[in-house]
Amino acid sequence: MKYFVIVIIALVALAGIFTFQKSKTILKQTIHQQISPTVLIPPSDSEVTIQDHVFSIYWQLIDAEDLTLIPNFTEKKTASQIIEKNDCKYGANGGFYTTDYKPIGLFRTQSGQLSKATSNATLNGFFSKNSRGVLTLSRNASSDEINFALQSGPYMTPSSQLSIKNDSYNRRILVAQTNSNAWYFLAITEKDNSFSGPKLSDVPIILEKLPLGIIEALNLDGGSASAFYSGKGVRLGELTSIGSFFCGKKL
Repeated sequence: MKYFVIVIIALVALAGIFTFQKSKTILKQTIHQQISPTVLIPPSDSEVTIQDHVFSIYWQLIDAEDLTLIPNFTEKKTASQIIEKNDCKYGANGGFYTTDYKPIGLFRTQSGQLSKATSNATLNGFFSKNSRGVLTLSRNASSDEINFALQSGPYMTPSSQLSIKNDSYNRRILVAQTNSNAWYFLAITEKDNSFSGPKLSDVPIILEKLPLGIIEALNLDGGSASAFYSGKGVRLGELTSIGSFFCGKKL
């Protein structure tokens, strides 16, 4: 009887160890799904120095014909999973969302409208693509037949002077138009820290210094909830879930 009890105790202990190890494995898998690795392929497309900070700027030319906007508010996929599933050649995160994962301001795709435009002093710009494939940045929501539309901000030009309360150093993601009517996604980071970047109020200064001839830009979500993947191999993964993702299928 004594030996029988010892065997039972040993089996229970082994079962506990197995359950613990299985829980650790599940936890690791969950963390892996939520956090994408960040791999930067140097060199950056440009560098700009402001005071003591050196910022790396990465850009990706946009082909409007094959650009789509993919909602990710409920699925909470990583950017790399979205890219793999949709065969994206490049892409960048979309706009801001609430703590309960709902888009802030206008958000519309070909599948329908998830939220309406709102009056917001900071999220004061709209990026859209109409049914003819024409991209537009505007201070007002487009009245055209829309392929996709997104509200974000602030809207800015290289001459803008932004006054931002509680401004901080964070990675910045933008969509921008040039004087030659070319469109780009931009990622701006601290040179030695890909999750840091300029203050928002410094972004217009950086835009003015770039050799692209940018005339207007719209700030998208940044910091830990941002992602940027270029056709040249730059991979800036997110630490927290992105609400949406712009997928470019043609380089």
